[in-house]
Amino acid sequence: FETWSCPNLASIDGPKDFYQTHMRLLSVAPAGPTPLHGVDAKAVLTPPLALAGRIQAKAESHVGPHAVLCPGVRLDAQANLSHVIVLQPVRVGRGLSLDGQIIVGNTLVGLEGTLTVIEDHRLLKVL
Repeated sequence: FETWSCPNLASIDGPKDFYQTHMRLLSVAPAGPTPLHGVDAKAVLTPPLALAGRIQAKAESHVGPHAVLCPGVRLDAQANLSHVIVLQPVRVGRGLSLDGQIIVGNTLVGLEGTLTVIEDHRLLKVL
């Protein structure tokens, strides 16, 4: 056996470690092919990104930098997701801007473990 000499890339000690692990992986992992069938030509995608299939992004929506989106996420016009991890298919409403969050359904998980529930389905809706 050889001694592991790479830096620690993965930790699940809490929301902050979970988030930081994904952001580090975005920085070092090679970008794979991403199908962009549902992404409008006027949507802005800023790498590094990890987009699963079946993403929909309307015109003038912004994704990235540093965004991990699960399959089925939909962004309305002028929605903005940066430095986020989206773990469940959701619709991000027109004009909603989220930065530095873990999104699980209509709940925002802050890096220190805080939970914020968005009850307005026009802003954030579970699909």
